[in-house]
Amino acid sequence: MVNNPQMVELQKLIKRHFTKDTGIKVNFTMVPENDVRDKISQYFSNQAGQYDVATISNFEVPFFSAHGWLRDLAPHSPRTPPSTSRTSSPRYGSR
Repeated sequence: MVNNPQMVELQKLIKRHFTKDTGIKVNFTMVPENDVRDKISQYFSNQAGQYDVATISNFEVPFFSAHGWLRDLAPHSPRTPPSTSRTSSPRYGSR
């Protein structure tokens, strides 16, 4: 996760709502914005299992989708209906 105001706010919201509601503590790894694509790509391509979730920008979606690294998480949330939309890449959600 990059260390910008939006991600700092996301951390607060996760702690305030997700952790409070589920009891699951989320650990964040902050990566400099210039390094985030390379670092996350490396973790996913190695399939080391170090991370369960990564935040990426719209810029990275086609790249990660082309490698089969994106999944629709809506089916895992009882409050969110399954997604009917897809990204521009036909491989999104293919696995």
